[in-house]
Amino acid sequence: MPLVKVDLLEDGWTEDNTKMLLDIIHESLLETWNIPVRDRYQIVNYHQKNEMIVEDTGLNISRSKRVVIISITSFTRTVEQKKELYKVLADKLSISNLKLPSSDLMVNITNNNLEDWSFGNGEAQLLDD
Repeated sequence: MPLVKVDLLEDGWTEDNTKMLLDIIHESLLETWNIPVRDRYQIVNYHQKNEMIVEDTGLNISRSKRVVIISITSFTRTVEQKKELYKVLADKLSISNLKLPSSDLMVNITNNNLEDWSFGNGEAQLLDD
């Protein structure tokens, strides 16, 4: 049940490339977090260049106009699962047709609990017996 939000600069992404990006993100979550195949909730936000500033926290990481920010909300995962996701995402995106350098990938994970999810019908499905 990770909720994935992706922020992109509108100049650097076509519809096909965005679809490929979303597919790779989902494949990476399937591989590293063992989520169900239909556990796919993804939202893309495109921004003009003046609406997104992505620096490097002083780490000397170069960014291009194809920078990707992936924000994931999910119940708590282990440190190992998170690190594996970062690595798998970077590897898959760099070798895919997207050829996205790992320097253009930023990932943020926010933890929450099972009671923080309702998938519809005014119910907390994950808490129900």
